[in-house]
Amino acid sequence: MNKVIPAVFFFALVLPFVLLNLGQNAHSASSALTEPPADMSGINEMHKVLLKKNSKIRFGTHADPKVITLGPKKGGKPGFKPYKGKHSLDIDMPLDTPILAPIDMTFIGFKNNSAEKNKKDKPFDDLEMCFESDTKDWPGMIVCFYHLRTSPLMKGHLVNDECSRIKNYDIEKIANGGGRTFFLKNDAIWGETHKSSRDPKSCQAELGKQIKRGEVIALSGQVGKHEFSSIKIKVKSDKQNPLMLKNKGDPYLHWVQPATFFYWKCFTPQVEFPEGVLAYPFQCNTATPTLVPTPTPTLLSFTYSLEKIPGSKNHQPEGGIAVGTWWGYNQSKIVRFRDTVYTYVIDNDNNLGTKSLMTLYKKQGKGNWEKGASMPCSVPGNILIDSKGGLHVLVHEPENAFEGSSLGSLEYYYFQEAGIGNIDSFVHETIISDGNGNETVNKRIGATISEDDTIALSYGLGTTQQFYYKNLAQNEWTHSLAGENLGHSFYYPFPLITQEGFAILAIQDDYVVVNGQANNPYHIAIFFEGDAKKWSHEYLLDNSQTTPALTYSQWQTVDISDIYLDTLGNLHVILKDRITDKWLHYRKSNQDNNWSINTIDTLGNKWINWIKLIEIENEIYYTMYSWNDVLLMDSNSKKMINLDIGKNMLEGIYPYISSPRTGTSRESRFVDILLLNGSSNSYPDASNYYLKMSKDYILQELRPIDNNN
Repeated sequence: MNKVIPAVFFFALVLPFVLLNLGQNAHSASSALTEPPADMSGINEMHKVLLKKNSKIRFGTHADPKVITLGPKKGGKPGFKPYKGKHSLDIDMPLDTPILAPIDMTFIGFKNNSAEKNKKDKPFDDLEMCFESDTKDWPGMIVCFYHLRTSPLMKGHLVNDECSRIKNYDIEKIANGGGRTFFLKNDAIWGETHKSSRDPKSCQAELGKQIKRGEVIALSGQVGKHEFSSIKIKVKSDKQNPLMLKNKGDPYLHWVQPATFFYWKCFTPQVEFPEGVLAYPFQCNTATPTLVPTPTPTLLSFTYSLEKIPGSKNHQPEGGIAVGTWWGYNQSKIVRFRDTVYTYVIDNDNNLGTKSLMTLYKKQGKGNWEKGASMPCSVPGNILIDSKGGLHVLVHEPENAFEGSSLGSLEYYYFQEAGIGNIDSFVHETIISDGNGNETVNKRIGATISEDDTIALSYGLGTTQQFYYKNLAQNEWTHSLAGENLGHSFYYPFPLITQEGFAILAIQDDYVVVNGQANNPYHIAIFFEGDAKKWSHEYLLDNSQTTPALTYSQWQTVDISDIYLDTLGNLHVILKDRITDKWLHYRKSNQDNNWSINTIDTLGNKWINWIKLIEIENEIYYTMYSWNDVLLMDSNSKKMINLDIGKNMLEGIYPYISSPRTGTSRESRFVDILLLNGSSNSYPDASNYYLKMSKDYILQELRPIDNNN
């Protein structure tokens, strides 16, 4: 067993900060940390900030020194007296502040004691989550957070009744626990040593999930008007903890003062962490803008690149030959798994009556594009990537290639070994058969996949909205009717799996004949949400009663452009109101009933045709596209950049972007975008491109700079 030797130092939380010798006060701890980091730059740099009254995040009351049996006895805000037996450090922070994993660790247990009120305190957030270290630096170390409002690792929390707040706090009756948690003098194994008063399965806790340092594990809560969260940590020692009750848990685990026992450093994906150093459990730049300097931009090894890629021969030929790859703006056409990018091309240069083909391509790292399997199609389809690298392809196949592309079946192809490079071998299944001359599935299919590998698809059919889903662990697809008797046809759906269930964004797409001329009115953006049992819908934007719509002077007055679920579970929808010529950003948290709506200031760029969302380090950014330009802008419309990618090269841009909605990991350090040519005048020689951007580049260009520093 490795030991902490007397050369290890800690920072004491008294002013002024004094460097002390940990070995003077501590028993030997089980750790690979045997000396201070060789480079102390950035180490504990936030501690001074966390002691200031005007900081947005600051230290609160520390643990009772009498319960600390390893390391420094004190470690919080000087003068804040802890209650007897307190074994945690309070950190004051605004409600719903993201809590970051301080080290690589595994989710091992939870305890939910949250209530609407506890005596005079309303609300009373008391969700506790515990983790065990996955590193050799701190083997067996336990890290627990409590007074949490909720967590993305517990999808049933505050959703299912059995895992929601009860009316009045009662610690003897309301505990809902699973896995392992830790009390002052004993450990709990729920279901063995301790009984849960409510069904722990209702919380849908992802116990056993491995978490990387810096990932969001929860959101901070509040007790009454006090907004904060608490952290408590147990560390292994070669000496027994004298406070532990006999045979009531691991006697070699000791409570420590988190702030003074460890070295801490601010987390960003680029920061190197020395052995044994923990990441502050919050984003440092949110603590106090006046005291956290913005890093000086460094020269990046990669910013962005543009590469010409294969494309369709024809734009939109007649005779049952498939529409070009550009078509289907609601579809998923590019995904990433680790260092491999996947896309496809519609091969529509075929003989009349012959089915066109949807052909897969992959690009690993800096390698060339490699061709894979081809599947019969009538129009472009959807590709999704799961967490294990399996590629999922959803294709509308024509019933009769002589008769056009509207009638057909929905086919599903599963490339289980795509993540290791195999895009030739697949398992094939027909989800919806053709109807022998009747429409059984609309070709404008949208698809999505969640982090737990649940696949969902949606399409409009007449005045209904159809929805199918299944988890990879399931054999059968579940069908759900998201809407019926809608009064209009709603097509081009963007489906999404949320923390509460499902959502769909779609647009009116009726077939109307006026004066013998067929047209398609697009005047209503509709939003569906629900689950397998119950759905509801609302009009986000309805221009159907405006003069241009009623007089048929304008057939399209509404555009739908994107839907996005951010790290914190908030929904984002991007629409364009063509009547007012404004782009609109709709936002709604999972606790809100109503949307907040903001007009997007495009900073004088009037010819934006598409806006797609990306998220980097929990901040939303806009990617914008005109006919031949690609622009980036922060969500506050403070700064915009126009990518220098050759204006004369691009034409008729239809953008498709890799995103978490289609399976690309949030942790990817790149944004992958297809820039497909939708201009009919460019064919048969249209050029299509793959744009790869570094997220670090976007941050460098668009992250707000604090002018007070």
